[in-house]
Formats: sequence, structure tokens, C-alpha cells
Amino acid sequence: MGGVFCDVARNGRTLSVANIDGSTVAIYPLSSPGIFGDATYVFKYNLTYPGPGTNESQIQSNPHAAAFDPTGEYMIVPDRGADHVYVYHVDGPERVTQINNITLEPGTGPRHVTFREFNCTRTFMYLVSELDNTIRVFALDGVKNNSRGLRPQSSLSITLVQMVSTLGPGSNRSEPNNINLASEVALSNDGMFAYVSNRNTVSYNTDTLAIYSVHPGELEHLVYIGNTPTYGKIPRHFSLSPDNRFIAVANEVSNNLIVLERDQTSGLVNSTVGNVTLGEFDLTQNKGPMAVVWDRNFKYYL
Repeated sequence: MGGVFCDVARNGRTLSVANIDGSTVAIYPLSSPGIFGDATYVFKYNLTYPGPGTNESQIQSNPHAAAFDPTGEYMIVPDRGADHVYVYHVDGPERVTQINNITLEPGTGPRHVTFREFNCTRTFMYLVSELDNTIRVFALDGVKNNSRGLRPQSSLSITLVQMVSTLGPGSNRSEPNNINLASEVALSNDGMFAYVSNRNTVSYNTDTLAIYSVHPGELEHLVYIGNTPTYGKIPRHFSLSPDNRFIAVANEVSNNLIVLERDQTSGLVNSTVGNVTLGEFDLTQNKGPMAVVWDRNFKYYL
């Protein structure tokens, strides 16, 4: 089925799984950590007609994530193949209902999202799109970020705030030609900086992480401040350490894991502090690392 993403809602009761090749998202009940029952929902997505993405990137529906917002009340499903973002209301694993469908420009290729709580009723959602190499910032209004436990269903409105290229100043939406492919987006814990991984498929030169400062109350929500090499090829995924001092990057084709140290004041990267080779260069993308996560009990010693 091509499982590609999973997430757990804030209350720990609901597990979501996106299956990219099977064109489905499944919902599972969690009775306790690590123990889940049979699927309560399997949402199947279909493509009305192929999109403009080359290299068979938009010949079928490809849900690439199924991420819960910080309240756990909403689930966001970016569909790379269909250029849609599906929005669901979640009231536990037994009650999941689609409430919105965001239609994006043909050839966008929406891939992953992350969130930042702004105040008790607004959350910002950051959507990275693979084919047109953009980040779209959406305001989610009507959420209940200060609520815990049972709460009435909120009335959600979604507004596009900004769209920027992942390839730097002066760049616009890319043609969906599979030359550059943005992959992951993450925010620092303080919400002041955003990071996006860029993959270039026609060069053996190192790929990059683009870096933005975040300004929620200003006209330019995201401001590009630079990039840093990933010291490898095809950074499919990266993640920040729990203390946000380090960024671990999984380079899929060069088959290595890089650890970068970041300046927590400027948001930029200071140095490379780790480089682990996992195998030989692998153009098949069958053997290299696809994701990297940190042990939440991780500690470093100087």
C-alpha cells in the first residue's frame, strides 16, 4: 500500500496513516501507546484526470501525509497527485468527517504540513509542495488551542496568507518537471524559523535546506535568510533535535546521515557535527534513509 506517513492526535486516541501508492488514508483507534485496533476508516482518493507533473508524478492520487493540527481536532491530508488538500474534523477514531477540500493550482504537488499556534483561536499551517517548490502559509481561524478534553466543534476557516519559493529570492512557482523537488518542512520550537529541504535530481552537487525567519504579524510572514548544504543528495527528510540545537538530515541517494548544529539566535547553521555513511551511493533510492527522528531523551555532552 506504500505507507509513507503516520501521526497521532494530541489526546493519544487516534492514529492516522497515509498510503501513497494505495491512494488511501487509514484511521486506527489507540487503546494505549503502541496498541491499536482495526481501522475505523479507510478513505480512498481518486484522480479525475492526470495532472501536469512529469515522470508519472501525477497519474494517480498520492496522499503524502495525514497530519493532525495542534488541537487534534483537524486532520490535514495533502494529495500530491491530485493537487488537493483535504481537511477533516476528528472527534476520536470513530468520528472523522471531511469538511473542506482546498484546491491548488495544477502542478503544485502538495506534500507535507507543519503548524504553529499563534493565539487561542488561530494556528498557522505551513504547506510544502514538491512539484512547484513552494511553501504556502495558511491561517486556520476558529481553532481552540486553549481547550483540553471535550469541547464543542469549532468553526474552522482557512485563509491563504503567503506563498514563497523554496529556491530562494526571485524564484517563482517551478514548472512540475521533477528537476527540483521540495520535500520536508519544519519549524524551530520557538516558532521563529522555518526550514525546508530541496532536492535537485539532475546534479550530483549537494542539496540544500532553505531557511526562513517567521513573522506572523507582518505582511511578509516568511522571509528567506539563506540556505545550508545537506552534504549529500536527496534529503527526503530532516528533523530538529528536541532542544533544537541540531538538525539531522537523511540524504536518501548519497546514503548518509548528516547532523548540523544551528545558531538558535540567527536560525542559521554553524557547522557540521556528524556524518554517518550508511552505504554506497544509491540512485535506485531503494536502500538510503527515508526519515530520521530523535530520541526525546537525547542528551549531548561537551
